[in-house]
Amino acid sequence: MLEESKSCLILEEIFIDDLSLKRSENFEEENNDTIFFKRSDFIGDNFIAKLGCEGYVNGYSFSVSVNGIFTLKIDKDSINEDEERDLITTRPVSILFPCLRSEVMNLTMKTNGKPVVIPIVNVDRFLNNETEWLKSTIQKTGVRL
Repeated sequence: MLEESKSCLILEEIFIDDLSLKRSENFEEENNDTIFFKRSDFIGDNFIAKLGCEGYVNGYSFSVSVNGIFTLKIDKDSINEDEERDLITTRPVSILFPCLRSEVMNLTMKTNGKPVVIPIVNVDRFLNNETEWLKSTIQKTGVRL
């Protein structure tokens, strides 16, 4: 029988605070799509992580932002800097990323053109600024980010 394991990072709630699609006056395809991550300061043991994407496709600008409220059930003084970074940055992004991918694709399908499909990425590499790796992943899959 498997032992129950408990995580020290708990997702309390997930919500979307930005989901917009606007017809753009500039019909040229711009390639300045971005993915961003923001984390709030701790309020007790809780923090909010925000993962978003903004871009332009098929004559529309779009913006999606997914938020998660997380609880950290560990004494931050008992872990080293790398472990803390993993718990409060890498893990929340890993948890929120599939939701972001889904919402971006669902929203951009409404443009009557090819939707934006964010490729599956290795979050550790993505957060370590290996942009060349990300660009090659996009080129191999034939999708834009």
